[in-house]
Amino acid sequence: MPAAISPRPQTLQIDFTRDTLFGVSTQSAECQVQLEALNINGQPGIQLQVTPPLPPRLEHAHTLVFIWRGHTCRGIVQSSRQCHDGSLQLRLELQ
Repeated sequence: MPAAISPRPQTLQIDFTRDTLFGVSTQSAECQVQLEALNINGQPGIQLQVTPPLPPRLEHAHTLVFIWRGHTCRGIVQSSRQCHDGSLQLRLELQ
């Protein structure tokens, strides 16, 4: 079971990349997120629950970078799921 790091939504600046027909596209957005620590196949991971409004195309992101409590967190998106409440759940394998 994931361990809550931030049970209430926090504001984070998220930089994310996604692949397009014209190469890699990098975007940045301020988002409200909840964080949970994960173990993904024996590797450290984190789950972000991003609450609406969602930045355009975040669900297609391949990598995310954000600063949490003074530490830069980088991760590869392992899964992305749209939730019934309109939020987006992203599971990241930390790098």
